[in-house]
Amino acid sequence: DENVEHLEHCSTRLRFNLVDNSKVKVKDLENIPEVIGVKQNVQCQVIIGNAVIEVYDEIKKLISDKGVNTINNKQKRKIGAVLLDFVISVFQPFIPDKTGGGNLKSLLMLLNMLGILSNTTQTYKVLNFVGDAPLYFLPLLVAFTTANKMKVNPLVAVSAVAALLTPNLAKMLGEGTLFFNIPIQNINYAYQVFPAILCVLLYSQLEKFFNKISPKVIRSFFVPMMSLLITVPITLLVL
Repeated sequence: DENVEHLEHCSTRLRFNLVDNSKVKVKDLENIPEVIGVKQNVQCQVIIGNAVIEVYDEIKKLISDKGVNTINNKQKRKIGAVLLDFVISVFQPFIPDKTGGGNLKSLLMLLNMLGILSNTTQTYKVLNFVGDAPLYFLPLLVAFTTANKMKVNPLVAVSAVAALLTPNLAKMLGEGTLFFNIPIQNINYAYQVFPAILCVLLYSQLEKFFNKISPKVIRSFFVPMMSLLITVPITLLVL
């Protein structure tokens, strides 16, 4: 329990972020019938297979994901390991979502090639929008996973990135927009991940700062308001 800093899962593996990787008893884990294999690099990855969700739920009952102080732990790890851990934590959770959307679009293409469902029909177009949604709104998914990794409010983080995808804002940017007489570049934020990551990283620092200086009585609305007020314009102008 005390050695588990964070636990998550992908489609087949349990992924443990540990305080001390040397404490892992690999052979004992591999001897468990349900375990297919164990991989150790930045994370301790226990390969379970299709039953990973059920195993994850049971393990979560046994451990308290208390978020052990990671500052000292990060100082012990090389910067490359820290960055790789960040990338895995941000991108790994929504792989099933992207895979589902991508496979649906591939299925539609196949049905069109076989002459079963024409790509000119409204049914095809509606289903194609469904398959495209996980890719179009990828910035929102990234915002959520990044916020979880940074341990900040995920709904406010998603709201900050959602502002970049607002249709009316996109229209304004296309026509040329000034913010306090500073021109904003016309960028299509749909399908993109890096602006969303940078946006949430900035928001995470602002949330922590305003939580420190804000009186508790106004914190619930003051911190999100000030964070959004600063995060979104800086993202549009700089990030």
